[in-house]
Amino acid sequence: MFDRPLVPTFICFAGGILAGRYISFFNDRLLIIPLLIILLLFLPFLSQKKLKSFIIPICFFLTGLFIVSCRDTSVELVSLAEGKKIILEGTVISPVKQNGKSERFELKSERLFLDEKIIYVNEKVQVSVYNNPVVYTIGTRIRFPSHLKPFMNFKNPGAYDYELSMQIKGISCNASVSDGRYIVPVGRGDPGFFTEKLEYIRQPFRDVLNSTLSEKNNALYSALLLGETEGIGDDLREYFNLTGLGHVLAVSGLHVGMIACISFFIFRQILSLSYKLAIRHNIKKITALATCLPVIGYTALSGFQVSGQRAMIMALAYLFSIIMDRESDIWSTLFFSAFIILAVDPLAIESISFQLTFLAVVGIVWLTPFIQKIFPDISGKLKNYPYMKKCYFYFTGIISVSLAANIFLLPVTVYYFNRISFVSILANLLVIPLMGFIILPSGMLALLTLFVSEDASRLILFIGSYALDIMMYLIEYLASLPWACFWMVIPSMFEILLFYCLLFCIVFFRKGRMIKYSMSAVLLLFLLDISYWVYDTGLNKNLRVFFLDVGQGNSALIQFPGRKRMIIDGGGFQGETFDTGKSIVAPFLLRKKILHIDYVVLSHPHPDHMKGLKFIASVFDPAEFWHNGEDSEDDDYKDLIDIIKTRGIKILTPDDLAKGMYVSGVKIEVFYPFSGEKRSQNLYASSHTINDQSIVVRLSYAGRSVLFPGDIEMKSEAILVNKYGNRLKSDTLLVPHHGSRYSSSKPFLETVSPEVCIISSTKGNRFGFPHAEALERLNSAGARIFRIDQGGTVEVKIGEGFFHAGYSLD
Repeated sequence: MFDRPLVPTFICFAGGILAGRYISFFNDRLLIIPLLIILLLFLPFLSQKKLKSFIIPICFFLTGLFIVSCRDTSVELVSLAEGKKIILEGTVISPVKQNGKSERFELKSERLFLDEKIIYVNEKVQVSVYNNPVVYTIGTRIRFPSHLKPFMNFKNPGAYDYELSMQIKGISCNASVSDGRYIVPVGRGDPGFFTEKLEYIRQPFRDVLNSTLSEKNNALYSALLLGETEGIGDDLREYFNLTGLGHVLAVSGLHVGMIACISFFIFRQILSLSYKLAIRHNIKKITALATCLPVIGYTALSGFQVSGQRAMIMALAYLFSIIMDRESDIWSTLFFSAFIILAVDPLAIESISFQLTFLAVVGIVWLTPFIQKIFPDISGKLKNYPYMKKCYFYFTGIISVSLAANIFLLPVTVYYFNRISFVSILANLLVIPLMGFIILPSGMLALLTLFVSEDASRLILFIGSYALDIMMYLIEYLASLPWACFWMVIPSMFEILLFYCLLFCIVFFRKGRMIKYSMSAVLLLFLLDISYWVYDTGLNKNLRVFFLDVGQGNSALIQFPGRKRMIIDGGGFQGETFDTGKSIVAPFLLRKKILHIDYVVLSHPHPDHMKGLKFIASVFDPAEFWHNGEDSEDDDYKDLIDIIKTRGIKILTPDDLAKGMYVSGVKIEVFYPFSGEKRSQNLYASSHTINDQSIVVRLSYAGRSVLFPGDIEMKSEAILVNKYGNRLKSDTLLVPHHGSRYSSSKPFLETVSPEVCIISSTKGNRFGFPHAEALERLNSAGARIFRIDQGGTVEVKIGEGFFHAGYSLD
C-alpha cells in the first residue's frame, strides 16, 4: 500500500488539514502562501531525487494547511441580529421533519428585518418550530419572527461535536419560532438552480410514494431513494441500529455502489448483444463510462446529500480507473478519491460518514483476501456444479467482505455509536442482497416509469414494498433477539491506535521476528491500559463527583470509593425529543468505562432533571431509584416510573432514607423533604411548589461534604436552616435552581458556608439563569464559583487529606 505515491501524499495532505484545524501556529495564511510558492518555484530545478521526495510531501502538507484556512466557517447572521428578536425571510430547501408539536427544516435565508432596516443575507439556517407546525414544500418563501442562536456543544470531555457537524452541513445557526402560525408564506422562492430542477422530478415521486405505500414503507423508500430521513422515527431507526444496519438509512457508499454494480451489469449485458461493438471497442470501458450516468443521477435524486456526494466521487474514481486501465490499483484509486473529497471540503476529514466509508473500504480491500483464505477451496469438487460453485463463492465473498468491514470498523463504530451488534454480519448477509437486487432497482425503475405511466410506477412500487416488508420482518426478528446488541465502553484514541497496531501484527504475524516483538509490546500496552481502568473503576479510594453539562438542567455522577455509582438527575429539555440520557450522560459514563449504575436519584419531576433518567434506568440496570415521594401527571414521569417498575428497580422515598446510609464509607443524608411529613399530593402543583419539594442530599467523606439541593427556593431554604442549622455546612454546593434569584438566600449561603459553588445552566437560556441577584449573593459568600456554561464539566475529588475542585479535562 505505502509503495504507491498517492498514499504518503494523501497522508501529508490530510495531516496539513488536521494541523491547520488544531494547531494555532499553522493558522497564519500569510506565512503558508509565500512558503508554498517558494517551494513550488524551486521544485523543477531540484535534481536530486531524494530531495524532491522530501519537498513534495511538504508541499502537500502546506496545501492542506492552505485549503483548510480558506474554508469559511464564520457566521454573520447571529452577529447581525445582535441578540434581538428579528424577522427572517428565506426559502425552504429541505423537507419538514415533524415530531409531535414541533418541526424542523432548513432555510436559505435571504433578508433580515431589524430595527426598520433590511439586511440582505445568504446563509443556510435550521428553523425549529415548537407549536402548531405547518408543512411547507421545498421552494416556498416564508417570513417569520425569530430568535437566532449559534449552535453550542455540551462541554463534557469527549462529547459529540455538534457545532462541527453543522459546519460540515453548511448550516450557520438555529432560528427558533415559538408558534408555526407566525410563519407567513410569501410566494415562490429561489432554492437554487439545481435544487429547483431536481424538485420537478422529486416532488411527483414523493406524491406517488405518499399515495401508494404505507407510512413505514414510504419513510423507508424516501430515505433510500430521496435521501430524506425525516419520516424515520426513533423506534424504526432503533431496529436498524440494533442489527448494525444503521448505515442503510443514509445514502452512502453502500447505495451508490449497488447502483453502480447493477447499472454496470445491465449496460454490459446490453452492449454485449452487439457483436460488432464487442469486436471493435472495449466493452468494459464503454460500460464504465455509461455507468457514470446512473451514479450521478442517483446521487442527484437523493438530493446530493454530503455522504452521497463523497460516495459518488469514490464510485466515479473507480469507474475512471477502469477507463484508464488502472482498476487493479485499488489503493491508488481509493486515496485519489479521498484526496478529491478533502480538496472540495477539508472539514470532511472530521465527519463520521467520511471516516466510516473510507475506513470500511480500507478494511475490505486489506482484510478480505486474508479472511477468504479461511474458507476451504472446494472449486474442484464443484466443477460439475457451476451454479452451486457460483453460490458458494458469492456467499463466502459476502461473509468475507462483511467480516472485513466489521472488524476494521469495530473500534470506530463503538467510539461513535457506543454499542456493538452481534447480528450485524447475519443481518447484512440477509438484507443487503434483498436491497441491492429488488428494493433499490424497483424504486429506481418506478421513478423512470413515472414519466411514462403512473399506474405502472405504482405497480412496481408495490413489488418493492413487499421486499421492504420482508426486509423489515428480518430486521425486527434479529433485533428482538436478547443477544442482538450490547452497549460497550467507549475506547480512547490511544486504545483505538492499539487495536489497529494489534490487527496489523496479527495479519503480518509470519513476516518476521520484529512483528512478533511489536505484537508483544502492543499486548503489554493493552494490559497496562486494562490495569489502569480496573484500578480507576474498582479500586480507587477517592470520592469523585462530576457535575455534567446537560444544558439547562442538572445531572451529576458520583463515583464512590470502590465500584458503587450514583446518578443524581439526568437533565432534559421540555418539548424536545433530544434525549440527554442517551446522548450526553450515557456517553460520559461509557467513556469512564462504567456499564452499571447502582443508584438513580431524581430530585423532583421537572423535565430538566428527569427526562434523561429514562434511558439511564433502562440501560444501566440500577438497583435503587430514589425520589422525593411526589407523583406527577407528566408523561415523562409516568414513562420513567413504568421503566422502574418493569425492570424491578427498588423505589425509595425520604421515609425510607430518613436514617441515612453509608456507601463505601461515604455518608449519605437526605435532609428534605422530611420523613413522615404529609407532602402535597396536588398532581398539578405549580412549578414553584414542585421545586420546593426537591429532595436534598448530602454526601460526606474524609471530613468533606457535597450538598445537592435540587431546585429548592427560599421558602425551603429557610425551613432547612431553621431545622438543621450548622449541620448543613458543606464544602461544595450545587447552587439551587441553576442560580435563580428566588434561591440562594443569604441565610442559606451563610449556613452552608461552601468553599465551592457549581452553577448548572446553559448560556443564553430563556430564564436568564444565573440571575444577577443570585450571583451577587454567591460572590458575597466568598466561595469559588464554577459555571458549567463557561467551563463545562466540573469535577470534585475528595480523599484522605485532600480536596480538589476544577473543570474536568478527561
